[in-house]
Amino acid sequence: MKKLILIFTLIFLISCSSDDAITTDGFEPISEKYPFYDLDPAVATNYWELNYVIANGGENNEEEIIVQKGTLCDQAEESVCVKEFQELQPEFGFASGCLPGLCYLYLKHQVDSQNQLVDSKDKLLEFLGAINTKEEALLWARANDYYFQVERIDAGAIKTTGSNFELIVLKTVSYCTPVQSNRYHLKIKPSGDIKILKEEVFSRDENSCV
Repeated sequence: MKKLILIFTLIFLISCSSDDAITTDGFEPISEKYPFYDLDPAVATNYWELNYVIANGGENNEEEIIVQKGTLCDQAEESVCVKEFQELQPEFGFASGCLPGLCYLYLKHQVDSQNQLVDSKDKLLEFLGAINTKEEALLWARANDYYFQVERIDAGAIKTTGSNFELIVLKTVSYCTPVQSNRYHLKIKPSGDIKILKEEVFSRDENSCV
């Protein structure tokens, strides 16, 4: 009798463990470091660009345009207009990373020669409106401190489920003794609401700090 109870207990535990594990069924891996080309902003623009910044301090910051769309300064004196747009810089942005240093993303856009910065999570959601493309879902996840690995489906993946998007992503939850990253199965709604469907430990180093 005791043996039967033990067997059924083991079966139950294995079943629960299997149900709780994050699986990649139906997901596709993320194939680019910056898969943000297909943004469909709610804000009318003539031109927008998404920038990646490594913060070294003021004028020493390293900046790279990773995505751009539209025509800059289409209806203005080009040299003055371009200079004004290029000089539009935020103090900080969203999707920060690169510990122990600092890097972040920010967006800026132009409509009818008027320039605007998108340098926070709230402004990003206002710019995007409804989250209705995979690229927007991935960018919104990055803005909420999740990240992903390229061409590794267990650490970076996405699928469409109706009007929502489901993602497998990572987040650092502890930065010192231990350094720990957890893996998440998320659902992102068009409103930007993020629901954690499952969570588990992805990596853990008991003796490190960042």
